[in-house]
Amino acid sequence: MERWFGREGEEREDIFTKDSVESIEREDSFVDESPSFSGGFGMGEISYSPAVSVLYATCFEAENDVLQVGDRRLTWWEDFSVVPKHDFMLVNPLTWSQQATVPEDLTEGVLGADLSDQFVFADSGGFQVKTFEGTCVVDSPDLHDFEKMQVMPEKLLEWQVKNATAGAILDFPPYRVGANSGATEGIDGMNMESWGREVFTPNLQQSTENARRAAVHREKIGADDFLLYNVLHGMIPFAEEEPYRYVKEWYSQISEVGDFDGWCVGVDSGNLGKLALFLGFIDEHIDDVSHLHFLGTSAIPARVVLEYWRNFSKDDFGITLDSTGFEVGSQYRSFFNPLLHGEGVMVSDREPNDPEKFSISEGSVPCSCAVCGHMSRVRGPGWPFKEKTATEGVAMNLHNLNMLLQRHRMVEGMFQSAGSGVVDEFERDSSTVWKILGRLFSDESLVELYECMKFLRRVDNDGFYSAVDDFRFFSKYDPDRSGALVSEKTVGGFSDW
Repeated sequence: MERWFGREGEEREDIFTKDSVESIEREDSFVDESPSFSGGFGMGEISYSPAVSVLYATCFEAENDVLQVGDRRLTWWEDFSVVPKHDFMLVNPLTWSQQATVPEDLTEGVLGADLSDQFVFADSGGFQVKTFEGTCVVDSPDLHDFEKMQVMPEKLLEWQVKNATAGAILDFPPYRVGANSGATEGIDGMNMESWGREVFTPNLQQSTENARRAAVHREKIGADDFLLYNVLHGMIPFAEEEPYRYVKEWYSQISEVGDFDGWCVGVDSGNLGKLALFLGFIDEHIDDVSHLHFLGTSAIPARVVLEYWRNFSKDDFGITLDSTGFEVGSQYRSFFNPLLHGEGVMVSDREPNDPEKFSISEGSVPCSCAVCGHMSRVRGPGWPFKEKTATEGVAMNLHNLNMLLQRHRMVEGMFQSAGSGVVDEFERDSSTVWKILGRLFSDESLVELYECMKFLRRVDNDGFYSAVDDFRFFSKYDPDRSGALVSEKTVGGFSDW
């Protein structure tokens, strides 16, 4: 079974076929029957993989097909989806298990996804294991139960292989809320040294063991065609001379336990300085794989930095990223307004005079995208205001996703021609790219983007550790920072924008 990840029309290179593969005796209880993914995922590209949420899981279990509206489906991955078909998605069994039954086979009548033609990334649910009460890792197949939040790494891997193109090991993120504030004291009075001893080290050890078990079991069941990703985490002590030390320690230990096809990276996309530091570290250390996945990283500023970095660093990598940010439609009735560069506004029948909220008296939404156009034709122009059902919630999410995908495609298009030279064209009035970015972001955000790009360019020219010596990093909570989260030390402040 061979998978390829070339662009349409290119010669197919069987890049995952090994020269020699030892014969592996498979368990009678499990055989790798996952189909090959054969199109759409181009190496050297960044692709956004929206998460299939628990709302979808509840819709799949409903007696009536609440996703069918007229002649279109409220999905993004089917031939008859209401939006242009998008061949990427992320699934997480432990997210689904909170409110619905986790299906054994997603491709049989549930998602209807064809893994030979779509890229499905299966998250491990490690975050849920660490954050939801009563969850645990078990060592017996008889105890494994997604609904009870009891996870056996080997059984999780089998589910991932059956239902996805790629997936991550069961990782335990070493984070506590508020702990990466950059201050000496973290939450509950925990300083960085205590955090390292009580949180970081135990989670690293458990993640390393889970990675080892996943690598061993993949070989045992003969699932060589499944793309297995190791996971890179690490807190950033911004004020220290070596802010990368926890990232380096995590990588040094977990990278030694087996063979993997890619890395899944846990990054706070709201902190561009942290993202730049991770990218610089990856540029320095990771060259034995060709796939990367960034967790929860769909913010447009983060996509700008990623596109810039990819152009001169990992231009031959296949990079995916995910988030659930578009689901604010169903969660908070927040609608990405195309007239406000995609900023969210509340859909509500209360406070009609509030300028930040739509008024039901307006009777329609200011959007003619594929989702809104279809819903208006079938349900009427005031469809978001009429009912608060799962159908309307999913439709609002898809509208938001459509807006987000358009902005991602716009960023991708800008960098196709500009490439890595954009950092040298810093004059806003003389660079097309910076002119466009200037319409989307504040001056403060533009400075931050520029500093991140400059740091990554320095990494490419002089190496990661030399670049870190020349730059300083800030927490987004640091009151002393003057706009950006990374700044060159030698200029005595921030660049003159």
